Amino acid sequence: MTVATPPRAELQADIRLEIKSVPLTPQKEEIIRAASDLIAQYGYDGLSIRELANRSGLATATIYHHFRDKEDIFLHVLEQDAIAVETRCMTIVQSEEPVLAKLRHLIQLHVAMMDENRLTAIANIRRLKTMDKTMPWFMERILPRLLLPLVAVVDQGVQKQVFRPVDGKLTAITILGMMHSLCSFKMAIYGRTLSEALIDHICELVVHGIVQQDRLADSQATPKPGYALETVLHPQSATETEQFRILF
Repeated sequence: MTVATPPRAELQADIRLEIKSVPLTPQKEEIIRAASDLIAQYGYDGLSIRELANRSGLATATIYHHFRDKEDIFLHVLEQDAIAVETRCMTIVQSEEPVLAKLRHLIQLHVAMMDENRLTAIANIRRLKTMDKTMPWFMERILPRLLLPLVAVVDQGVQKQVFRPVDGKLTAITILGMMHSLCSFKMAIYGRTLSEALIDHICELVVHGIVQQDRLADSQATPKPGYALETVLHPQSATETEQFRILF
């Protein structure tokens, strides 16, 4: 008899936080740096190997010695962007700030990086999906770097009992998806990224949810069909106040 895998377990299995990377030679670093500038300026479609050779000061043959094609260069640019994000985010994670302040600063940093056109990994996710065999690269070498700092802060919050015992990986990918969907939408419509007010809104929504605490008490008495009450209640709370407190 085959037992169906719960959707949550399937998603957890898909999210791996082990990071795979390969050290770069100085020439590869220079090519990636020049390619990153060109992609930020012209987009992926505007990236040409000839212009990349001019910008990097290296011969076209040298570029092809280090990279298979333009797609390969693009993937390495995404990886370096992710490394830059992870480095800056881990400084926040390791700071002595309160957990909620860390969470806000991580969201703020991701938004700032997108505003600088440096976080191309998420902004170009649709292009990644159209490329042949690129999603494994994204899942192994880019996504973990974006998720790890968020997972660390969520886990810190759980350990300090600031957050209820949520799954760190699933919570992190939810926050990441919320941030970058909003950023991409606002950039497409208004030509700019999130304001401080919207950053605060994301934090408030993640931390406190949208259900009034008194309404939550009513819902416990008469749960509506399909409403997963257990996903927002703090389990095994000692008091009624703790029981209906939405921390995540």
